[in-house]
Amino acid sequence: MSGEPEYKLALAAVHQGLGILAGYLCATRYSIVLVMALLILPFALGRVLERLLERERIGGAKGWIAYGLGAYLSAWMLAWTYFINR
Repeated sequence: MSGEPEYKLALAAVHQGLGILAGYLCATRYSIVLVMALLILPFALGRVLERLLERERIGGAKGWIAYGLGAYLSAWMLAWTYFINR
């Protein structure tokens, strides 16, 4: 996958932070509408960051899906598991 490592790191960090927030919100106030909105969030954020950081710097759509969506979903599931069992 092409792209610059510092931009991929920034992309993953932003998505992980939002994933932790999403996990917390789902563990405390679980609703189907919230889950749907939180699933759309990483796609919208990825598209915005792709435009802001130049597409080639993050590896295009493959880059933000791999480093953004993967980081978001893993952080969401880990945070949700932690907060639901706390």
